[in-house]
Amino acid sequence: MVNQNMYSSMRFFSLCIFFVILGAVSAASLTTFISPTAQLPSNFVLLTDKDTYYINETIIIYVLNTFQETLNFKDDAYGLHFERWVNGRWEFLLSIGNSSRTTTLQPIDKAAVTYFLGGDFMEGNYRVVSVGEISRNGETVQVESHKEFNVVTKPPPQTVLLLLTVETDKAIYHQGDSITVAIQNELNETITFSDSSYGLFFEKWNGASWEFYTWVSALEIITTLNPGERAEIVYKLGGQPDRPFPHGKYRVVSVGWAYHDGQIIQVGGFADFLVE
Repeated sequence: MVNQNMYSSMRFFSLCIFFVILGAVSAASLTTFISPTAQLPSNFVLLTDKDTYYINETIIIYVLNTFQETLNFKDDAYGLHFERWVNGRWEFLLSIGNSSRTTTLQPIDKAAVTYFLGGDFMEGNYRVVSVGEISRNGETVQVESHKEFNVVTKPPPQTVLLLLTVETDKAIYHQGDSITVAIQNELNETITFSDSSYGLFFEKWNGASWEFYTWVSALEIITTLNPGERAEIVYKLGGQPDRPFPHGKYRVVSVGWAYHDGQIIQVGGFADFLVE
C-alpha cells in the first residue's frame, strides 16, 4: 500500500491568493514595528495558505511587500521563523533560513515559502514571523510581520486506491542523476492532481517503514490525466540542496483524486528505486 502520509498531494491553493490579499490587507493578522520610536504603515504582509494544519503537513507562507522600498532579509528564507504559544506567551521555536545568505523582496512583490511541519510541531497555537529591513530617509529600519495558525492531530487517513501506474526509467541511480517518472491513468474516469507534477513526492525506507522525504517542486495548478493518458516528469536527484539523495532505497509516489460512482476517491501509485 502507498504510505498514508499523502498530505503533499492535497495542495489545492493557487498563487492567485496574492491578488485577494491586496484587496483585503486590513483583514490580515499582522504587525509592523520599527525601532525605536516611530511606526510605519502596515505595508508588510505575511499570510499562510490555511489557518489550521495537521502534524506532518506542509505549510505555504506568502510574504508580500507593499512598501515603496525594497525589503532586505538576513537569511535565505525571507527572515522567517516559528514561535509557539506556551504558558500565555510566544516562545521562539525555530528558524527556517540559512543566515550565511540573504534575500530581498522588491516593492509591490511577493514570495512563497513552503515548510514541512514535522517533529518540532505538536498540537497547539503557532505563528510564523518574518523580520526584515528597509532603507528610509538614509536610515535602516527594522520591520516585522506575523501570521498565527493552529496545528492539530491528523484524522485517520483515507484509503488510497492503486489505480495509477508509476514507472521510473531505471531501477538504480546515483545522486545527481535525473530520474524520469511516467504516470499513467488506469481508471475509466479523469484523475485530478493539485499541482503540475501530478502530485509526485519521494519517500525513503528507514529500515522499518517508508517515511516522507521530499516533494517535487511544481506549479500550484490543477492538472488532470484522462483515462489511459500518460505523462512524464523529470527530476534531478539531489537538485534541492537541502534534500540530497544519499545511498538508500526510495520510492516515488503519485497521488490524485477522481469522481467515481458519485463519490470522490483518492488514487495513487508508486515505483521503487535504489540510489548507489
